[in-house]
Amino acid sequence: MGHLTKMAGYLQNNMPIGAEYELTDQETADIVAFLLTHERPEWKDHDDDFPHGNRPTDIITKDQREKIRLGEFD
Repeated sequence: MGHLTKMAGYLQNNMPIGAEYELTDQETADIVAFLLTHERPEWKDHDDDFPHGNRPTDIITKDQREKIRLGEFD
């Protein structure tokens, strides 16, 4: 769920329970931005997750998380 698009897709397809598929794109973006601004655990050797490249472009990094908090993330 550290991927922006994965989290957004999950929320739109599954939330709110009992009223799935009812969140607007803006509501989903607001929720995802809120969730992704919170600190997340950093696992050992995380930088080696994509040894052959192809790292997804929507993984939220510590720097991006700070920009989201400050309202500076595009």
